[in-house]
Amino acid sequence: MTDLLLAAVLLALALPVMCFCGGLQVQVHDPLANPADARHEYLTIIELDALRPADAVILAVGHGSYVEGGWPLIQKLLIGGSGLVLDIKMKFDRGSKPTGVELWRL
Repeated sequence: MTDLLLAAVLLALALPVMCFCGGLQVQVHDPLANPADARHEYLTIIELDALRPADAVILAVGHGSYVEGGWPLIQKLLIGGSGLVLDIKMKFDRGSKPTGVELWRL
């Protein structure tokens, strides 16, 4: 089973389909999201320090706390510090990408 960390609520509508079809275990963190609104959409917002490392991280928003944490923050969110990062808003510098991280952008 693949672990996935979604660092925003933007893709929330597609996640139930992905989880049902692919067996993903999804964790959602968004420091600006209202937890009550997220629960209304059947999501639970998890505090940053409670997230389990995952195989992939989707950064669907460019919140300052993610950008300020930089690659060290993202590596903490990945199993063994390596894995797939989908940087939708293109906030992370490709040139300073750590070894072992595969970076995808839209």
